[in-house]
Parts: sequence; C-alpha cells; structure tokens
Amino acid sequence: MGQIQKELLKELEAAGFKYHDVNYIFKKKELEPEEVAIILRWLPDIYKEHIGAGDILVRSLISAREPFDPTVIINLFESDFINSSMKSGPGTVLVYAPTFDISEWLRAQFLNHGYAFERNMLLLGLPLKGGFKSAEDLTAFLKLIFEKYPMPIWFKVFSKYGSIDDIPFLQSKQDQVDKKIGKEISKLISAIERRKKKPKFP
Repeated sequence: MGQIQKELLKELEAAGFKYHDVNYIFKKKELEPEEVAIILRWLPDIYKEHIGAGDILVRSLISAREPFDPTVIINLFESDFINSSMKSGPGTVLVYAPTFDISEWLRAQFLNHGYAFERNMLLLGLPLKGGFKSAEDLTAFLKLIFEKYPMPIWFKVFSKYGSIDDIPFLQSKQDQVDKKIGKEISKLISAIERRKKKPKFP
C-alpha cells in the first residue's frame, strides 16, 4: 500500500470511516457525502501513486448516497496521464454515479471532439444524463454522431429507443458503411420493426 493511500485511509478514519484498504471502500454499499468529499480530494494523487488503486477508488463513487460535483472525475477522464483503456473507471462513474448535471459536457464530448475509444462508455450515459426530454430527442442526437461512433454501444442505445420513424435514416447509411456495420444496421432495423410498443424514455 502506498503512502498516499495510507493518508487517505487515515483521514477517512478520523472522520469516522475505517477501512483496511481501497478495496473495502469499493465494497461498501453506500458512501456518505463526507466520505465522497474526502475520496474526491485524494483521488488524483491516488491515481498518480498507483493507477490500479485509483481505478478501484473511483469506481467506489458509484455507491455515493447523494449527488456530488463530478469535476474531479471529469478532469481525470480528460487527463493525459491515464491511458484510454483505464479511463473506463472515470467513464463508468460519470455514467452511473449520482453526479450533478453533466448534460452539456456530455453532449460536447461527442459533438466537439473526434473519435476517442474512452468516449464509447459515455454513450451509455446519454439517455439519463444527456439532458434529452424524449426518445426522439435522443435518437436525433445519436444520428448526428453515428459516423463518429458506429460502435456496438451506439447500436445498443439506439436499439432501445429507436422507432419506425428512424428506419429511413438507418437504411440510408447501409450503403455508406462496411459489411460488418451494415449487418448491425440490418439487425437494428429488424429489431425496431418487431417492436410492438413505443419505447419508454428513459
């Protein structure tokens, strides 16, 4: 265990929250606001000391009892010292943890930047955290970013909220993509056509 992790655990214990290591923090079902504040304060340094410990610690924030300011998490997600594959930790927290509103930032990740592997995870956050008021608003946005992100997660989200009205768009893309993606589009169209009820949102 690194020295910075020890200092984190020491501060948590002084606040009344005793843990053996960060794994025990991750296993806790619910984190109090005071715990979350302490974790956020130490998180960047924990990452720099040991990226594995940082990844475990950041994922623990999914269990936060109350919404919190995700600025520290966003900074980690946008940082250069964490590689793309390891950004799945901060990305998962931004998608699933009870954060303050990130809708503007989230949409900008797809509209204002080129493709990046780590942003695939953020697609899962669009229905709940993208600031969309209807399935139609969401699918309209997904159409805008299709050429950047014709990935399995895009199809997963679209398949849940797409409607018959979206089929012409999907058909128009079939001749513009490779065979693999074309097959995924065909599957998506079939799934939408078989759907008997209008999808609920979100």
